[in-house]
Amino acid sequence: MLFAEKYEKYFGRSLFIKRKFLSVLLALSLALSLLPTAALAEEAPADESDDKPTVETVAEPRETEDEAVPQEANGEVMLVAQAEKTISTSEELVNAINNASDGDTITVSGEIAIDAPLVIKNTVSLTGGSIVASDAFKGFSLVDLETADKTLTLGAITLDAKKHGAVVYCNTGKVIVNGAIITGGKTSTYVAGVYMTSNSQFEMNSGSITGNEVGNAWQNSYTKYAADLWIGANANGALTAINGGTIGNIFVNANEWSANNPGGFTMTGGEVTNLCVEYDSGYGGAFTYNGGTIENLYISTKDGTGNNIKVKPVAGVAYKGGQTGTDVTDPVAQVGNETYATLADAVSAVQDGETITLLNDFNSNQVIANDGKNFTIDMNGKTVTASENGQTVLVVQSGIVTVTGDGKFTGTASETARGLLSAWDTGTLIFNNSTIDANGVYYGITAFDTAKVEINGGTITAAQSTAVSTNGSANGENFSNGTALKITEGTLTGGNVGVYVPAGTFEISGGTISGDTGVAAKGGKLTITGGTISGTGAKSDFEHNGNGWNSTGDGLAIESCDYPYGSSTVSIQNATITSKNAKAVATYATEGKTEAYKFISGGTFSTEPDASYLKDGYSAKDMGNGTYKVGQFTDYTITFKTTPANAVVSVINKTTNATVTPNADGSYTLNTAYTYEYTVSASGYVSKSGTATAPGEITVTLEREASGSSGGSHSSGSSSNTTTTTKKNSDGSTTTTVTNKSTGTVTETTKRTDGSTSTVETKKNGTVTETNKTSGGTTGTTVTDKSGNITSISASVSTADAKEANKTGDSMTLPVEVPMEKNTKDAPTVKITVPSNTTVKVEIPVEKVTPGAVAVIVDSKGNETLVPTSVVTENGVELKLNGDTNVKIIDNAKTFVDVPVGSTFYNEIASMSAREIMVGRSETVFDLYSGVTLNQISNVAGRICGAVSVDNYQAGLEWAAERGLATGDKSATRMQVLLALYVAAGSPASDVSVDLSHFKDAANVPGEALNAVLWAVQNGILKGTADGLLNLGVNVTRGQSAALACRALKVIG
Repeated sequence: MLFAEKYEKYFGRSLFIKRKFLSVLLALSLALSLLPTAALAEEAPADESDDKPTVETVAEPRETEDEAVPQEANGEVMLVAQAEKTISTSEELVNAINNASDGDTITVSGEIAIDAPLVIKNTVSLTGGSIVASDAFKGFSLVDLETADKTLTLGAITLDAKKHGAVVYCNTGKVIVNGAIITGGKTSTYVAGVYMTSNSQFEMNSGSITGNEVGNAWQNSYTKYAADLWIGANANGALTAINGGTIGNIFVNANEWSANNPGGFTMTGGEVTNLCVEYDSGYGGAFTYNGGTIENLYISTKDGTGNNIKVKPVAGVAYKGGQTGTDVTDPVAQVGNETYATLADAVSAVQDGETITLLNDFNSNQVIANDGKNFTIDMNGKTVTASENGQTVLVVQSGIVTVTGDGKFTGTASETARGLLSAWDTGTLIFNNSTIDANGVYYGITAFDTAKVEINGGTITAAQSTAVSTNGSANGENFSNGTALKITEGTLTGGNVGVYVPAGTFEISGGTISGDTGVAAKGGKLTITGGTISGTGAKSDFEHNGNGWNSTGDGLAIESCDYPYGSSTVSIQNATITSKNAKAVATYATEGKTEAYKFISGGTFSTEPDASYLKDGYSAKDMGNGTYKVGQFTDYTITFKTTPANAVVSVINKTTNATVTPNADGSYTLNTAYTYEYTVSASGYVSKSGTATAPGEITVTLEREASGSSGGSHSSGSSSNTTTTTKKNSDGSTTTTVTNKSTGTVTETTKRTDGSTSTVETKKNGTVTETNKTSGGTTGTTVTDKSGNITSISASVSTADAKEANKTGDSMTLPVEVPMEKNTKDAPTVKITVPSNTTVKVEIPVEKVTPGAVAVIVDSKGNETLVPTSVVTENGVELKLNGDTNVKIIDNAKTFVDVPVGSTFYNEIASMSAREIMVGRSETVFDLYSGVTLNQISNVAGRICGAVSVDNYQAGLEWAAERGLATGDKSATRMQVLLALYVAAGSPASDVSVDLSHFKDAANVPGEALNAVLWAVQNGILKGTADGLLNLGVNVTRGQSAALACRALKVIG
């Protein structure tokens, strides 16, 4: 079908005629190589779009009732309404600017000299020719933008102040440089080229800002680097970006008057000669480097004299020259290539995503991390000792600090002290696998205000005090305004109390906690889903303590306090809680408070929990070993039909070793909390035993014992070494249990109504072999040892199942579940057999599958190869196999500080990074909102379809070029990404039934992209923006690229 015919079918004949000329123009314009720019906000459904930061573009499409005309935007052609005015005199220029409407483009013809600043009041673009200062010019700057929410775009135009003042001044609003030459600025102050201050925003994609001079008084200090571009102390650093072009000198300002809103910017491209960032402890300019070249990078000191300027390398920056700071002769810490004499120096210098590695054992004064940075401290086997009695070594007051590595914090406190480590205000401390040895009355870790502490491993000991303690009010809904403590692993040992929680939220999902009282909770929200809690102290009467806890010896002690922000809210869902001398769980109340409420729905306890603690429908059962188990246990009844009928039945509770007494009618009432074993015996018969696990009738047929021989006659009988029982299950399946008394092997086979079977063979030595078989003959086998560890996993795909899968195009689900590990060393190998000369798509079921799950193929020599084309399904991982294959499943997702779990596109980025189809800008930063190039998208598409290996970048470019796809360092648009993915899918025929009319800009789809767009929309790859646009012409971000690629992989893979 011709494009015109398709266009008419989808959008209507009249619309096609009306737009035909513009569509042709649009298609031609899209082929041009235009200048790249920053990408738009995340692509997301409408309910997600408000949660993500937006990065401005060169020009945004605006809805209008007027006829649209083509305009270049983001390297592509967008249809927007605009006015274009060609100006040749200063009078015309001033009138045009004063009368301009938002979106107008003012084109200058030739050179126009002006006598006074051009005051920009609306969103306009200046392009063409040049604007210069006349000899009579009076004013601070050539161009002045002081209107909030307005944008000045400088296209291919020259602005020359002729040394009569600054060139561009922006107090509010936004300036975008797209090809402009900005020069000739000179003032008596510290700014001359472009001056950005207050809540202004700046973006540069191409052009140059050079040849501007600061006043003589500023030439002898580091402020000389403000000549071409000044990012003011109150400028909006998060929305300031250098993506391309050339700049001579940049100064990023910060000072104590604007500590909460310093200047800053992100650099992704371009060339800068001198960059100076003013930075001091407690405040500082924010500078993020993701690309481009910086010849000299300077970090200034607080004194402002310029004499102590230091060069600090930034990863990936080509820097040279500059003055070097004093060498550190005995460093204790290192960040990148730079070493530091103190931990405080390292904390001050470290940037987001970086790691401080300790180099030596040392004593440390209190160090406060309070500038909002997210970084890691690698203990590297070293010991940090508090310099003073009772002093806290590390305080996290804002930002996120992760402590990891085998090492130790220690110190001695003889008087009241906080923790060796502490989180205050809004800080977050993550403690992974190190050691804290808190001597004296030290606490191990403390948290105050609304700080957060997460413990994922390691050892924390406070023999005379408390391992972990929180504080602070919690008067918000669901206790949201208090401290937050989360424990997933680790060993925490306290003296008086293991963990003390007077307020806030507290989650325990693992680890071992002990103390005279294991855990004491006074207020806040406590949720326990795992772990072990032990009270080891003597039993003592409860006595309220307004400033701590007097030990009671309980495992978990809960006090409903008379706090203004609410009593404790507790939920125990699963854990082992014990007390050596008192109660496993005890509740206490101050005057006027209710002591007990229903909060236990699972777990194992050393003493029977009070019935009033148990949630409705739950009960506590004596396990016969000194513990009680809580759950939703129910009674059920079994009966026996025996041959011979007078056989004697005996039922034993194997959990408690108690004999079960039959009911009056001969039935037995059992409970789901326990396991049971029955024995059926009769004189002259061989006894049989089995397990009772479900209600119903159990049929047991005994075999006669073997008879002897006498006299001249001979009669023979057989003595069986096996017993067999058969049970009909409620789902219609039949289970047959065969016990070999000689070997002790028990084989249980279940046959289902669909023809599938499951066989579990348990040997006397504890080895268990489980084999599942589909109705088509495919088998899956798992072997575990007596400890439950997997020793082998295998599967064999039958010819019948392979043919059926290839016929339907669906995958063949293997009848075996595979555990997933974080690395290939720990992951078991699945040996999969496939019929010869057969390619089949299989789904490997995975326990707790994650977005980062990926298949790894192991060859005969043990070499391991990641399979990028393996796809995560709801229940496992899917991939194509050709012949017998050994496979491992790992969670290979990378952790990025800018893509937290649960955030927009987390799943997609986890999937792409796990497959190494897309990687981060660094090991810890994905750089979600930066753009991607055509070369990068070519490789992504080639890897998705399996045509290009992840380690051959050049092959991806060749693959794209051979298929007519655009390559190069130009920023890729959404349309170009879709075209690449469409080609990777094999350019399938489009579905003419796909409706695009619900997209506002559907009429703008170019002809060469129509099939790709239809395919992408049909398969859920392209969903459009929250405001109903396809936005094919705008540049795509790395986050958007990951989302589009991940969705395409599920279709292509």
